[in-house]
Amino acid sequence: MKITLERSHLLKSLGHVHRVVERRNTIPILSNVL
Repeated sequence: MKITLERSHLLKSLGHVHRVVERRNTIPILSNVL
């Protein structure tokens, strides 16, 4: 299976996800993973 995405769309989506993750407290998640 091959997926083709436009770079701008991908970067925009990643930007939204990154902002949502930044808003939350990620330290408990990281401590559980480590």
